[in-house]
Amino acid sequence: LSQLQLAIKGEVVMTAELQETLDSMFDARVPYFWENTLTGDEFSWRLPTLGLWFTSLLSRDAQYRSWLRQGRPNSFWLT
Repeated sequence: LSQLQLAIKGEVVMTAELQETLDSMFDARVPYFWENTLTGDEFSWRLPTLGLWFTSLLSRDAQYRSWLRQGRPNSFWLT
């Protein structure tokens, strides 16, 4: 996001990837490179809107932080 902010300000070149990210965010879609590796492999969960995706990201962060503080549970859901 910092590179995107600099590109919007005109301080760095707006690459095709940064433009695609900006367009996706404007349309409330999750940017391609946030869900996929450079080779096109999926490495993130899929949700229809950026808001839902970000909410899920915050929930996962909270879950992992609680595991670091309190220890990982004996079992947990993998989806």
